[in-house]
Amino acid sequence: MPHCTTDRRSAPRRPLASGALLHALLATAVALIPSSCQTAEAEREEKLLEIYLNTAESYYQLGDHDRAVGQALKALELDPDNEKIKLILGWSLQRRGTTEDVLRAEQVFRSVVDEGDYRASLGLATSLERQGVANAEASEAVGSGKRITESADPAQRAQELQERSVALWTESEQWFEHTLEIQKSNLDALNGLMRVEALLGKPHASLARSKQMLDELATDHGFWEQLLKRVQGEREEKEIRERIALNENLQVATRMHAARMQYGLGHKDEAMSQLDTGIGLAPERADLHALRALVQRDLGNWDKAIADAERFIALSPQGYDSADVKMAFDLISACEAERSRKP
Repeated sequence: MPHCTTDRRSAPRRPLASGALLHALLATAVALIPSSCQTAEAEREEKLLEIYLNTAESYYQLGDHDRAVGQALKALELDPDNEKIKLILGWSLQRRGTTEDVLRAEQVFRSVVDEGDYRASLGLATSLERQGVANAEASEAVGSGKRITESADPAQRAQELQERSVALWTESEQWFEHTLEIQKSNLDALNGLMRVEALLGKPHASLARSKQMLDELATDHGFWEQLLKRVQGEREEKEIRERIALNENLQVATRMHAARMQYGLGHKDEAMSQLDTGIGLAPERADLHALRALVQRDLGNWDKAIADAERFIALSPQGYDSADVKMAFDLISACEAERSRKP
């Protein structure tokens, strides 16, 4: 650590000062020595802070969230109120994703959410959503007896967990909406609202969000496609193609979600339309074929239902003893039986 010293032997000889002047000079000398030390120490801490912050951000971008958390914590020791560091810490904890991490992330985001950065409200909303899912899963496990609880009344405990999940999703919805107030058309916020509103039993609202999401994705897709026509360097072309691929993946996921909502509402034709478009973009995605097989069955399209079910089985990474694959075989048998009844 840098430090300051004085060496009397190297000081030049000066005339003795009068009493008042001597006191003033001594006071000035005493003040200057610690000031110089403090400046050096402040500069050292500022450089360390910059190193920790940049390193934490780099680790986060690389997906090494353990190291990102470690560097962010070191930075916060030097600057406990730094908003940028807190955001990196919160999102690193969120991405690392243990139950404890998500709870800690919530507290970090709450400490900066009033600063007006959309990343804080988005992070808080996402944390609350995930906690709601965890509580809902715990409720189901306790209610079914798959998880042991210390509560004298497991049914009551399951109900408490379910109510807690609804409260968490309700607050999550509010923070996702707040994010959109700060940054209109934020895709992560729209996606979050689409999920949370479905979890809260609001299929029509969730469908409306999916339409917003698809509209924004279509605009973005057009932008990147136009940019691709003008690009010259290989690296830039690769980055743009990755953006387009990510956009299309989001389109497929959104259409799958919309199809589920439409199917649940009994809108079979609308569900079919979403699935057809989704499969056109991602023909190798097994879950799209699984849902379309159900829709085809309900519409009485036995041959098409069988074809989609067989395609699901061929594409599914699950084994033949999995529940989903068994259901697909059962669907095929049922459709074959219905087809055989035709005159």
